[in-house]
Amino acid sequence: MDRTFTTRYFKDGESVEEISLFVAFDWKASAQELITLLGLLSIDLGQDCIAAYLPTSTRGALVGPKAKEWGEFNIDFFRRFDSQGNAI
Repeated sequence: MDRTFTTRYFKDGESVEEISLFVAFDWKASAQELITLLGLLSIDLGQDCIAAYLPTSTRGALVGPKAKEWGEFNIDFFRRFDSQGNAI
């Protein structure tokens, strides 16, 4: 399932607003394969990074060519879905 939301944040002291796509899906391969795929996707989409959360491990990561510039993954900024597919 996917949803789009307007995301607002500050970067370099400036307010930024952008449309963000949030996707939830079951991943059957390894976490490392997912990280690799998201890294390539971030490059293809021209994104600094993509945030990924793996609920089975309760860990998250920012993945992409400029992920380090964004700092550590912060679950407080990560939009999640409930069991009915609603963003929480």
